[in-house]
Amino acid sequence: MDKLQRVLLVLDPWLIRPFRWPDSALAGFLLGTFLLGLLCVLLGDVAAVLVSRLNRKVYGGYIKDMIHDHELSIEAAKTGNKENFKAVNRQAHESFGRYFFSQAAVFTASIWPLPFALAWLDLRFREVLIRLPLLDYDANYVFFFLPLYILARLIYSRTIGRMPWYLRLRLAATLETARPGPSGD
Repeated sequence: MDKLQRVLLVLDPWLIRPFRWPDSALAGFLLGTFLLGLLCVLLGDVAAVLVSRLNRKVYGGYIKDMIHDHELSIEAAKTGNKENFKAVNRQAHESFGRYFFSQAAVFTASIWPLPFALAWLDLRFREVLIRLPLLDYDANYVFFFLPLYILARLIYSRTIGRMPWYLRLRLAATLETARPGPSGD
């Protein structure tokens, strides 16, 4: 038995509980799958916040560079020197690219729990197929998990954004990265 499977078996008693709350097997499967997706969203958000906080100086440098290079490109456009504008604009695009891909890394950190949730679902529900009568199709856990995860992500993002403590946490990270000063502070 590999290490991941052993860890999943240790977590199994807690992860399976919501699946058993309703009397109906289908309702339990849908509720448990949704709550597992919500747990993935929560753990992913914690990871994304941590990654953002740990790299705030680097990301702040990217933001500063991007803003500075954008302002330079606007000034170069006003002068009418096409070669100067192209050079500065290329630099602004590179700054934007660094910032964009740093944010892609933060998003990647937010989805790290998904493979583990899918591994646990596979361990538990590999052989289970649910008949979809309108589609004349038998679906496995992935068919249900992905849309329920997306729904959980939407509900979470609309709910957590209204929490004052969460807004302060995000605002503090944003303000700290966007402080004026030379790049790499």
